Amino acid sequence: MRHFILALTVASTIASCQPAKSPQSEPNNQLSLLSATAYTQQSAEYRAVCLQTYQLAGRALTEKMAEYNSDSLKPAIVLDLDETVLDNSPYTAWQIANNKPYTTETWQKWTAMGKAKAVPGSKKFLKLADSLDVTIFYLSNRRVNRLEPTVKNMKDLGMPQSEPDHFYLKSSTSDKQPRRDSIMSQGYDILLFCGDNLGDFGSEWDHGTTAQRNETVLNSSSSFGTEFFIFPNPMYGKWDAALLDYNRDTSEAAKNQMRIDKLEKVEI
Repeated sequence: MRHFILALTVASTIASCQPAKSPQSEPNNQLSLLSATAYTQQSAEYRAVCLQTYQLAGRALTEKMAEYNSDSLKPAIVLDLDETVLDNSPYTAWQIANNKPYTTETWQKWTAMGKAKAVPGSKKFLKLADSLDVTIFYLSNRRVNRLEPTVKNMKDLGMPQSEPDHFYLKSSTSDKQPRRDSIMSQGYDILLFCGDNLGDFGSEWDHGTTAQRNETVLNSSSSFGTEFFIFPNPMYGKWDAALLDYNRDTSEAAKNQMRIDKLEKVEI
């Protein structure tokens, strides 16, 4: 019996000297954003596409204004803000570094800082529009309580027509059509739209499957580069919501698996 107790004591002592098992680290479910954010922040190609799109928009606007002749309507342009005029990729980088999903609370903390930089080419284009006596409207789904820091951010960047009455932010619905209608009802003729999400151009892209949204793009092909000017945003948007079947309540890991499952793959 004494031998058994001695052996048990020795075994217990050895076990207590073993290093404690480190808990498994939690997987970073925000890593799906890594390549998209790195591309946006670091690639020369991203800058080239933004510059190209804004230059094309500037050319189209100049041509439209050279031929513009209306005694009853006032020429205007409508732009989205986030990822069209303002670069919010530092917020997405924060998500990745801290393994935190998007939340309204953290997004509002970011926008309150007023530190977003300008999307390449945006300031030059907006100054061109201003010089042509075109009214600029910023139509964004930032909430109306973000107006003050948003205006300050835009003014700090030197963006023209950054007075509060040029901003149409979200009060109730994400659908931008009622706000577009409101602008037109005031006698404005919207010559072109700029945005990173197709819903910035029309509500028909706010819903529907990926295939349906793609089909609508093909059916509207003549409007792109003449009336609609789209900017790259691989980080977030309705394109991703459609890919996930608009299921916002599932886990981040499940969302990533859905993205993988919907990839077109080759067998090698």
